[in-house]
Amino acid sequence: MSRNVVEKVICEKCGVDVRENTLFCYNCGSPVNEPEPDPVEKPEVELEPADEKKSKAKAALDDLAKRIKIEPPTDEEKKLALAAAERKKARNMPRKPRDITWEPIEDAPDRILLLISVLVTVIAGAVVVMTVFWK
Repeated sequence: MSRNVVEKVICEKCGVDVRENTLFCYNCGSPVNEPEPDPVEKPEVELEPADEKKSKAKAALDDLAKRIKIEPPTDEEKKLALAAAERKKARNMPRKPRDITWEPIEDAPDRILLLISVLVTVIAGAVVVMTVFWK
């Protein structure tokens, strides 16, 4: 079993462990010098000529075209597509506009409404007065 060794960064001024990828110590605020990672060797990549890349890409596309084989739709599929288009067209038909007219009420209870509002106001005032005096 292999283990990864992780070096902890320690602040030079206060000696506190510092989190990875931080530039300053959270304890004292001084700049932190992180240890530099070991350089990784990059493998050399062999470049292919452009003509060879194009031929490989063309061969891959031809292989893909053989696998997919796009066929023209059958008569039944055409009928189904036509029916689906008809249903969609029927759902998107514009609705008929509605004409709404407002008419005033002939027997408006103006006096009764006024009497009820005055009565409610008087009762509310009486309740307030009784609670103030009885307290």
